[in-house]
Amino acid sequence: MSTGSRSPTWPARDSARRQRRPGRSPEDADVRGRSSARRRFGGACKAVGTLCGRRAPAARTATTRVRTASTRAPSAARCGAAAILHGMKNLAWQTSQGSRIVRVGVVRSACYAVEAGDGRRFLVDTAVPGERAAIEAQLERLGFNAFDAILLTHAHGDHAGNAAAWSRRFGCPVYAPDGEADQVRAGRCIMPAGATPLGAAVMAVQRRLHVCETFEPVPDVLPLPLDEGAFGPCLKVVATPGHTECSASFVVDGEAALVGDALIHRGRSVFPPFADRPERVGDAWRTLLGTGAETFLCAHGGPVGRALLERSLEAFERSGRSGRA
Repeated sequence: MSTGSRSPTWPARDSARRQRRPGRSPEDADVRGRSSARRRFGGACKAVGTLCGRRAPAARTATTRVRTASTRAPSAARCGAAAILHGMKNLAWQTSQGSRIVRVGVVRSACYAVEAGDGRRFLVDTAVPGERAAIEAQLERLGFNAFDAILLTHAHGDHAGNAAAWSRRFGCPVYAPDGEADQVRAGRCIMPAGATPLGAAVMAVQRRLHVCETFEPVPDVLPLPLDEGAFGPCLKVVATPGHTECSASFVVDGEAALVGDALIHRGRSVFPPFADRPERVGDAWRTLLGTGAETFLCAHGGPVGRALLERSLEAFERSGRSGRA
């Protein structure tokens, strides 16, 4: 078979097409690549800003601004936390012992108001300052006008952001895990590196923007006691390190656990992508399952049932990431 009439190979034909198109030089390709990277970075910045209560830099290209305005619904930051929180229903749980748990502040990071069966009231985590007014209005509407204590699952700014202000407002002490109390006292936390490629990318942007890294200091913060009954018979504190070195969770009447970021329920996954000690996540999940709780309430994402957590633990152990011996 003659080779003289053979059509050009695919690379040769692609090269010929590029040569026939004006303005398609390697320099142009490099410019387009940089522009695409800027748009992706701008999108990541906006996502982190919305989650953490800070406005991120706008994208640099007019094309990106037009597309955002024409195809996306208004962001939570533009609507305002009050509009998002207004009228929310089915965010309350009640145990068989009469304790009530209400989720508030669901735009960026949720916190939970707990009215224990013995009458004591606790606020678990405090969200970010940008949601303060909306959460205060919701708490007042729900009848939570005072608390016995504010309990922090860990020291990150999206959980400790309003601790100082609400300690003054409600006249109650703030407790944080012993190993992280110094961070709350200083008003500056140690941000995790991220446990997944996406988590690492988001944390890199977050560190660049300095979001959720600093907050109002709480000089008189107290170390969180792990003693049985320290906060009465209805509330138990358990250590659940993984997201941070000293993270804690709170179990109400042995039925529902407030887990902070030990679980992040997005879609089918409950693995926390921003864990600082991902190899210990499995230990935290085993601890939570060992409490006998049936419902696990996260700061990010919806509630997690016991069956889903059991399946997630099995998958985690099969993945080889578990720190279990």
